[in-house]
Amino acid sequence: MARVRRQMGLPGGCTQTVTAAIGDTDQLNVIDLVVPNDKAYVVAWSLTTKTAGVGSGGTFTGTLKSGLAGAGTTTVADVITFDADAVAGTYHGSGEGIPSAQLQEGDRLSITTVKTGTVSTGAVLIANIVWGF
Repeated sequence: MARVRRQMGLPGGCTQTVTAAIGDTDQLNVIDLVVPNDKAYVVAWSLTTKTAGVGSGGTFTGTLKSGLAGAGTTTVADVITFDADAVAGTYHGSGEGIPSAQLQEGDRLSITTVKTGTVSTGAVLIANIVWGF
């Protein structure tokens, strides 16, 4: 279940938090979030491990994208690299949004992943997204 929280001191912004199951292959992972407002843009986003995957030196790059029905046609933020077998609670970093990628309310969000190394079971991640309007 996604949470939306208004940010204090940010006119026209909000934060969304969602868990995202990441598979063990390169894929488009549709997440349970939509763009909250017309012409919204991502200010920043971050990834943290909720449940570790299984791998041997396996890493992923994750790219936040948007599109109708989760098609993942528009890149909306910087790429984040994360370790597939990191323990729960591991913070993997954050990326800045791309303000010129102004989106339409209701578009689905997804995380496109590309793996490196051996990954036999995917991870569950917590994605935090800060929006500006």
